[in-house]
Amino acid sequence: MNIKITVDTRAVEAELRGMQRQIPFALSTAINNTLKKSQTAVRGTLAAHFTLRRRTFIERTIKITEFAKKTSLSATLAVDPTRDFLAKFEEGGTKVSTQGKSLAVPIAARPNKSALIPPRFQIKNLQLTSVTNKNGKVTIQGARGTSLIRTGHGAFILQRFGRGGKQTRVLYALERSVPIPATLGFDKVVRATIDEVWEGECGAAVERAISTAK
Repeated sequence: MNIKITVDTRAVEAELRGMQRQIPFALSTAINNTLKKSQTAVRGTLAAHFTLRRRTFIERTIKITEFAKKTSLSATLAVDPTRDFLAKFEEGGTKVSTQGKSLAVPIAARPNKSALIPPRFQIKNLQLTSVTNKNGKVTIQGARGTSLIRTGHGAFILQRFGRGGKQTRVLYALERSVPIPATLGFDKVVRATIDEVWEGECGAAVERAISTAK
């Protein structure tokens, strides 16, 4: 005894073809969503490691420079290379001046640690120039009672202030180099976020692809 069964598979095949077309889109969505969460995670760690004097500006340096597409399943999260601030804190190292012999490290130039340097105390606005007195001694003097001195302990930009200029404060210390700590943790945070969210994002995107396949 034989039983012959004939099945029309055209509908199933059409559905499978629809799913196949949806999968690249689903994967690109999962990649982009994962990268967005990684971006948020990195931005969320910045305040713990840095004094964010321009918070929004600094946070925007963590940017997605390339989004995944269904025809290209790759995306890129990066530290904006055009803004020279955060990237150097990933590996750490030593910072040296790119324009002169010394780096001006702010001391009293800032009203407080979290404040920007007021324009009047920015180096370019101090107008420091060499001045020769009547005895032939050369000193470096600037606007607002400032001067540059060199001592056995280093070089400093000082300011005399108060009534009669009787008080003195150090606006800047001039250093040949300063250490750069490896405090960003970009790679570590991104990898941890991917490990945490990728499976869920991928599953959700594929499930949506299946439910919308035609």
